[in-house]
Amino acid sequence: MSERSEASEPFREKEQSLTHPSLKMRRSGKFFERIKVTGANFSQMQQALEDLMCEGYPGVAILGMLSRFILSDECTLTDISKAQVSIKISECDKCLVDGADELLQLLDVVALLFSCLKLKLKT
Repeated sequence: MSERSEASEPFREKEQSLTHPSLKMRRSGKFFERIKVTGANFSQMQQALEDLMCEGYPGVAILGMLSRFILSDECTLTDISKAQVSIKISECDKCLVDGADELLQLLDVVALLFSCLKLKLKT
């Protein structure tokens, strides 16, 4: 059994390097920069999401990136807003598993995130 586990080790290392969270965060930095821009409107956020999807990211990976962003120190939303967005992310994930359209589901999450950011700016 040790021969088999040794043979699969390089594959696991390669697999982990392809899905490492820091790599995803660096590549999607433009999207998160656009999210944090205070003067952004929804169409700019929609364009940023579409650009990210055109780079080849699947909807589930984008949800993971959004979730890590919401839970990171960079996100300045209130705890209630973070909870609302996290619930929306989980609902979107369920819909994607059931076969819903990725773009529409992600736009739903981005719309809530956008409204939470705008609400935060007003207060």
